[in-house]
Amino acid sequence: MPPRQLALGLVLGSVLGAALPGSARAESFLEIVNGTASRTTTGTNQVVGAGVGFIVGKLRLSLDAGQRAFITYTFQGAEATLRDQFFGPGLSSMIDTHASVGTLITTSLAPGLLDFAFQSPGIGGTGVGNAGNYAWNDASFGVVLDSGRMSGKLLFEDGRGRLGPDYDYDDMVVNFKIGIAPVPEASSIAMLLAGVGVLAWMRRRRRAPAIDAPA
Repeated sequence: MPPRQLALGLVLGSVLGAALPGSARAESFLEIVNGTASRTTTGTNQVVGAGVGFIVGKLRLSLDAGQRAFITYTFQGAEATLRDQFFGPGLSSMIDTHASVGTLITTSLAPGLLDFAFQSPGIGGTGVGNAGNYAWNDASFGVVLDSGRMSGKLLFEDGRGRLGPDYDYDDMVVNFKIGIAPVPEASSIAMLLAGVGVLAWMRRRRRAPAIDAPA
């Protein structure tokens, strides 16, 4: 189709599409549910720094139908002397405190309650998971959400410092960032198809042979 006619089709489609019922804009969001406490990191925190606010709670991702999500994990650092471990949705293997700082993994992500989990095998498997985020042997983890609410930090406290100032949620810290694959709106597709359809109808009319009236 010549560019001029295609452009005309798009204009016609936009006019017709304004009158067509369109779908709602796709929405996705990450939320903290069942948050049990708001806290700040202490002055002894060596990985995140002092005074950073976080919530002990669960993270849940909601997507519109047809959307796809991806998550990037980045190991920020750890203070733990033993080998603490992190498991997350989409990871084929765990990340542990012996990994290089800055280790980055991107994988697909399903909506729902995100199954993050930390554990510390060196102290009898002490761990905590997002699906049941409560303290096991005083282990816990906190969630820091950035302003865009699709990225943040997961902070692990393995419980070894529960009797002193080391209870500061920097035994292992993993950053995360969630990306959403866009889905075309139904109204946009309808606009384009309507414009192309009108163009095709106009071309057929111009090409139709004239019929002479009877003498």
